[in-house]
Amino acid sequence: MDPKTTFVSSYKFIDLHRTFYELSEHGSEHDEIEINQTFRFGKHLGWSNLIEEYRLIILSEAGSGKTSEIRNITYALRHEGKPAFFLRLEHISRDFEDAFEVGTYEHFEEWLASGEEGWLFLDSVDEARLRDPRDFELAIRKLSRQIIAAKDRTHIVITGRTTAWRPKTDLNYCTQHLPYEATTTAEHEQNAEMNGPEGSVQTNTASEDKAQPTFKIVAFDDLTRDQIAIFAKARGVKDSKAFLDAVERADAWSFTSRPQDLEELTEFWLDKGRIGSRLEIMRNSIDRRLSERDQDRADIRPLSMECARQGARLLAAATTLTQNPVITVPDGAENSKGIAVQSILPDWDNNDQLTLLSRPICDEAIYGTVRFHHRSVREYLTAEWFAELLRRETSRRTIETLFFSNQYGLDIVIPTLRPILPWLAILDEKISERVRKVAPEIIFEGGDPSQLPLEVRRYILREVCEQIASGATGRSMRDYAAVQRFANPDLTNDVRALIQEYANHEDLTEFLLRMVWLGQLSDALPEALEVSLHATAEKYARIAAFRAIRAIGSSEDQEHIRQSFLAEATELKREWLAELIEDIQPTEHTVTWLLACLEKSEPKKRFTVDYLIERVIEFFGIADIDLLPQLVTGLNHLLSIPPVIERRDCEISQKFKWLISS
Repeated sequence: MDPKTTFVSSYKFIDLHRTFYELSEHGSEHDEIEINQTFRFGKHLGWSNLIEEYRLIILSEAGSGKTSEIRNITYALRHEGKPAFFLRLEHISRDFEDAFEVGTYEHFEEWLASGEEGWLFLDSVDEARLRDPRDFELAIRKLSRQIIAAKDRTHIVITGRTTAWRPKTDLNYCTQHLPYEATTTAEHEQNAEMNGPEGSVQTNTASEDKAQPTFKIVAFDDLTRDQIAIFAKARGVKDSKAFLDAVERADAWSFTSRPQDLEELTEFWLDKGRIGSRLEIMRNSIDRRLSERDQDRADIRPLSMECARQGARLLAAATTLTQNPVITVPDGAENSKGIAVQSILPDWDNNDQLTLLSRPICDEAIYGTVRFHHRSVREYLTAEWFAELLRRETSRRTIETLFFSNQYGLDIVIPTLRPILPWLAILDEKISERVRKVAPEIIFEGGDPSQLPLEVRRYILREVCEQIASGATGRSMRDYAAVQRFANPDLTNDVRALIQEYANHEDLTEFLLRMVWLGQLSDALPEALEVSLHATAEKYARIAAFRAIRAIGSSEDQEHIRQSFLAEATELKREWLAELIEDIQPTEHTVTWLLACLEKSEPKKRFTVDYLIERVIEFFGIADIDLLPQLVTGLNHLLSIPPVIERRDCEISQKFKWLISS
């Protein structure tokens, strides 16, 4: 194989610099270890770490991008002149020579004879088991025979959906047929000869390393905000900040965790100029996750959308009512902590049960089990199941007793099913009426309040404001995401009236201004400006007003706020200044303003944390080099203002020493 040969990918790949987290520390020992995003150990791993491993398993849900990632890393290694091959596991069992998708069998034979290290990327366990469950084992045995003389110089990466991976059986099988023994390097041997007992210690360490699990098992991290922005730009979204802000306002981050969901969210944005309401996103996401994109897989294991949705509703309801989110996979590892899918879907055969659980509506949770991709998905599907039952009026009284109870003459909401009510209130009018009477703040806790009639939302908003004014401290009413879900332009006049009505109530002013900011209620600009210009306003209310002006005000409005702030006092509050620096572009004019504000800023208090240092560093970091003389001169002036701290030949302003990092 010519090491100088370059390989150009024939598909469009967006390099998001994906990261991984490790699962294998416990997975090889037993089967009851959670591997969701809340449990992991060790640092984040990148491809630069993973390609150093000789035995690696990558487990992930469908649509997470594992096939694209390993295909791309294969191209990258080959571009560097390294022997790397991408093979389909399902083809290895039948015809090894035709299993190569990147690289060829001829190049593979050349590599075997070369004595070089090589990389084999094998995709994927679940595909290999589609036609015959034994095909995976057959593929591993056949591969083992092919590389028998090169096992210890072969890096092997195997991918699969978590539902298809049997943590004990498969791991033991791969370890048996694809063993790897780390050889002691010549350097270690030389040290052993030269250093005697110390050399013995090194040899023992090497032996301990060999005792570690042969295969490292990892899973993908969710996409970060920066990765989502990169993806959106690559897909043609010109204003990625506007796209991310729309995701933020819709509280839709759970629908951006994997590339396949993000692909369709960006397509919707490019087509409609918006990402849709939370209800639209939820329904579209569930439809996509219940369908099978791979036509071959769909042909082998057909499952109608209607059947899949009904099964998903039953699973969601069962896990919600039992308060056990974990579902055991048919033929998976034995696990006493999950609900057996056979008990929920007794009329389904094993193949249909496994087909449903392998759809990306489910995520990995524990080896041998799955759970719903996201809690909000489970809650919505449960609400759909209850709504279907409520259409039969004979069931209504019984069902409502699961949600509401009367104690000492007072109607209350039963806590265990409380998360279902925000969605169910959208789907059932009578439930909506009862929620409004018993606990209207529940509408803030989830679901998609924008789908409720305007009059209902007006009533709920006023009721919640009265509760806050009376001293209620319900977290759901003040939660950031809750305000995002409720803020809608058709409530603008109500919000404006309430701001004026409760002008002297600091908590309510902040609450309503956050609604102006997050909902981009542009007609409420006069109210936001009034609070922004009020030097004695409550701290967080004014911060919310600053953010509202940034979202709905003009550049002239923002400049007016900045200049008024500079002139309003002899000593400026650090928190407010930090907020005003956010998102402003460094120019000669804004640098002059910032340096003047810094000179008037209040001293930094010891043992307190504020964002001013961070924002100043960010501002200076993005400034054009032409502004450097102005910045350096201004900082030098501030750092010289007495009284100073003397350290030998160095004198630094005691008040402004915090600016040194800038």
